[in-house]
Amino acid sequence: MIREAKDLSGEIHEEVDVVVVGSGAGGGPFAYKMAQAGKSVLIIEAGGYYTADKDFTEKEGEMSRKLYVEGGAQATADGSVGVYQGKCVGGSTVINGMMCFRPPERVLQSWEDKFGVTGLSYQDLLPSILEVEQTINSTENLPHEINIPNRLMMKGADALGWSNAPIWRNKQDCAISGFCMQGCAYDRKRSMLVTYVPMAVESGATLYADTEVDRILTRGGRTTGVVASVRDRDTREVVATLHVKARIVALAAGAIQTPALLQRSELCSHSGQLGKNLAIHPGPSTVALFPQPVYGWVGPPGGSYIDEFHEHDKGGFLIEGMSFGPMGMAVYMGQFGKLQRDLMRDYTRLATCLTVVHDPGCGSVQYNPKTGKADITYVLDDETQQRVKESIAAMARMWFAAGAQKVMAPFTKPLVLESADEIDSVYELSVGPSDINISGPHPQGTARMGADPDHSVVDARGETHDVKGLFVIDTSAFPTSIDVNPQISTMSISTHRALTILSDSSRYF
Repeated sequence: MIREAKDLSGEIHEEVDVVVVGSGAGGGPFAYKMAQAGKSVLIIEAGGYYTADKDFTEKEGEMSRKLYVEGGAQATADGSVGVYQGKCVGGSTVINGMMCFRPPERVLQSWEDKFGVTGLSYQDLLPSILEVEQTINSTENLPHEINIPNRLMMKGADALGWSNAPIWRNKQDCAISGFCMQGCAYDRKRSMLVTYVPMAVESGATLYADTEVDRILTRGGRTTGVVASVRDRDTREVVATLHVKARIVALAAGAIQTPALLQRSELCSHSGQLGKNLAIHPGPSTVALFPQPVYGWVGPPGGSYIDEFHEHDKGGFLIEGMSFGPMGMAVYMGQFGKLQRDLMRDYTRLATCLTVVHDPGCGSVQYNPKTGKADITYVLDDETQQRVKESIAAMARMWFAAGAQKVMAPFTKPLVLESADEIDSVYELSVGPSDINISGPHPQGTARMGADPDHSVVDARGETHDVKGLFVIDTSAFPTSIDVNPQISTMSISTHRALTILSDSSRYF
């Protein structure tokens, strides 16, 4: 059953085994595994329930306002970094580029070595990874699913002798529409909206959309449920109050809202780590101008990637193809005024890519009771600044090797490179706050997992050290950045955690 604000009013009371806050990559699989095991499950989603046949129009501005947190305008407190997340049933899996990477074994091993996290090795997770990949149909892009800009990326990488490959994406008979970040109007994207959420509902779960959790309830060191407000989708007025009693509360609201909810509930503050260690995979992009049309809006935005520099000692970043519609292109190129106008006139000849840069957790999240929102702080440290510059230089070198006439670097002070000989000028500019246009597409780490309660928020199961029965099942729990697009890692860890809880069922139910 899916319940929406338009159908609800007054005081609503529910009692279930498990309440899951969030319906994205963490919440969807967890809810399904619990419901499949016969547990009574209630999913709470702050965003609306939108479907391809009724709502997905492929209009960038309209869909951003519907599907993204703050309409796509969520950013750090100083406005220097955009932090993009989905706010809808299915979460960010509805609006992402569908990139599917398995969690790097070296990252998982570092979690055990540095933070004492056991039971989450690559081999421990592999059964869940395989199950997730099959459920969402994670497969390598076929030749016709790689558009011209992505082919040019591979051409440039080949010319330089760099390792590259087609990206794997979660899709079924891709319609090649190119509007992946606005929700798939053809239901070909195998997001949580069309996989794990309906699977959970078919297994008996109930989902409340348009519903924001106000507070987590506890008694005697254990969680007892949540209180939430159901809001009119248009006016944002509260139309109903939802009271839920539950044996387990599982938080999957994302690495911004999960710590904010815990802070609002005045929970899990013992270690001092809640809201700290925010990693975002800071992603600068470059725009290349080619002599011939490349039609970047045709076909899937993400077609290929370059992993030549993925290991930390080689640079610590991935280069990924990412094409944009006109609105997205104008935003991501990071230019203004006459330069932006002139570039957009050549839109048919523009190709873009971005990088996923490893960062050590340079930011923080703090709930602000005055605004009712989370204040996000993020400043690149010296090492990450160097990685960002190296990633921009590598993108430029690749584009010129592919035949580009010019490359626009994403600095606030315009930098238009006209040959590979000019690339070193990238290192002369600042990448400090407001000096560069970067995005934070993958927030992680704000409720860090670890064995020591004095230095972490949750244990290896995802259960908070401070409150029993309260779990964090999204990227908030990652001790470090995962170094790849996180959706496969999030779904797999969430699945694994559900199975771990169910294997010790008498402890919780």
